[in-house]
Order: sequence, then C-alpha cells, then structure tokens
Amino acid sequence: MKKRIFAAMMAALLCLGLAACGGKSDDVNTIQKEETTEAAAETGSEAQESAQAAPAAGDGYFYTLSAGGASIDITPDMDMAEVLEALGDADSYFEAASCAFEGLDKTYTYGHVEVDTYPQGEQDFISSIYFLDDIPVTNEGIKVGSSQEEMEAAYGTDYTAVGTECVYTRGNSELRIIVEEGKVSSIQFVSTNVPDVAEGA
Repeated sequence: MKKRIFAAMMAALLCLGLAACGGKSDDVNTIQKEETTEAAAETGSEAQESAQAAPAAGDGYFYTLSAGGASIDITPDMDMAEVLEALGDADSYFEAASCAFEGLDKTYTYGHVEVDTYPQGEQDFISSIYFLDDIPVTNEGIKVGSSQEEMEAAYGTDYTAVGTECVYTRGNSELRIIVEEGKVSSIQFVSTNVPDVAEGA
C-alpha cells in the first residue's frame, strides 16, 4: 500500500515537474517571439528609412551649371538643395502638384537651362536638366545646332534611336538628344528613377 502511495506521489511530482518545464518553454517561446517581432519592426523601420533616403546620383551624365559667377556640376537625382546653396535663387521658379510622387514638382530656370525636380520626403531631387536654346553647351562641347557627326564624336554611336531622339544611358541617367535633318534640336539629361520623365511623358 505504501509503495502505491509513494508511486502515486512520485507520478504527481513528475507531472508537476514536466508542467513547470513546459511553462518555462512557453515563456522562452514568448520571449523569442517578442524579440523576433521587435527585430522585424526594426528591420521594417530601417527599410522605410532606406526608402526615404536620398537616391544615389551615381555615375550618370552631368552638366556644369553656372550662374552669378558660381558653378556646380549637376546630375539627375542630385539634391536640389546643393544647387540652390551653390548658385542661389533661380531666375524663375514654378511649382505644381506631382503626378508621380507626394508633394510638388518644381522647375528652376538659370539663364538658358531649366532644372526640374521631384519630391521625396522633405527633399527635392533633380529629375531633368533641359537646354532651352542654343546657348548652353554640354561639358563635351555639344549644343543645339551641333551636327549628328559632332554628337557621335563626343558621345559615340552606342545610343538607342527612338524616332528622332538618340538616347544615351549611363548609370541612372539618360542623355536625350533629338536630331532633325542631321542637326541637334534638343538636349535633355533625365533621371531613370522618375517614371513619367523616364517614359518621356
């Protein structure tokens, strides 16, 4: 009889021990889940911050813009704040609600060059650089009025022809040159990170 009572007590103690271990395991699992959730939240936060980070200007095409005795090399996806700091206020300025982003698309005109921007967070980045006439000259010596032969000598023949437009691609930028009757009639540097600009809209 005593043996049976002893055996029953041992079985009860064993069950209590297992339950206690099971409780600890559940606690460990809960802690691990909380840590995983926190890590995932931090990763998500970092991803969100990364998405809001400045786009890399990369090794794309650039143009040396001059105004008021100062100059700066500008390229698609560059922070417009750097341009404003270097050159000061533009000769003219225009803004409108962006079709592709939250915020305002902005247009700055310095002399004979138009610089368009797109918003990202609280910053504005260059979406395109456009020559308004035959006064500006690219760093490689091409301007509106140059011949197609001069363009190809400066930039090569590795371009995509889209109608009358010759599209050179480098990094995250395109150099778009329209050639009509053997002469350059339009020059524009654009970012490939901006859908409506990249599609030529």
